[in-house]
Amino acid sequence: MDLPDAGSLVFTRPVGPGAERYPPDMVFANPGFAFLLTIGGYLAGDEAQYQRLMRVLHEMGETSFHLVENPGATVVLGAPAHPPFQARVDVASTFAQFQEVVAGFDPPFGFFSTHFYVFGQQPTWGLYLCERPTLLFIGCVPAWRDRFAQVYGITGNGYPALESFIAQEYQGHPAVHAQLARTYGFA
Repeated sequence: MDLPDAGSLVFTRPVGPGAERYPPDMVFANPGFAFLLTIGGYLAGDEAQYQRLMRVLHEMGETSFHLVENPGATVVLGAPAHPPFQARVDVASTFAQFQEVVAGFDPPFGFFSTHFYVFGQQPTWGLYLCERPTLLFIGCVPAWRDRFAQVYGITGNGYPALESFIAQEYQGHPAVHAQLARTYGFA
């Protein structure tokens, strides 16, 4: 899958069938990124958090951002493969407008786990949303680390506060948990 615009500079790209990349693997391409971690499954929990994020993106010079499904990581049991969801969202949008856009992602009925790349025109940041484990990975140049931490209320890099949660997410797979911590520099 090809990512539009700066997405190909922010995220690693799998090559060939079965080469999908998702946590605990490294999904970010920039080795100079600082990483933050918080509970995921969503971009923002409410209007206030969404507006804080939009202000940071605006400060970075973004006018819009992309939301692109990682089809290699999205699992829909009992359903045929589907084209990856892609959307462009204006930074001037409201949380309600964003929710209308993502309502267009209507996965087939059944148990599903979705993963998304979120990025803008600037190759200096990216977010990776995943439902298994239910985490939001933030990768950015160090100059923007504190601003993203403020948006999501993250102390430090976020890992210590989530370590027991992650252990539960990877229950029975401690090596995978350890790999995630090493890969993103949390260990």
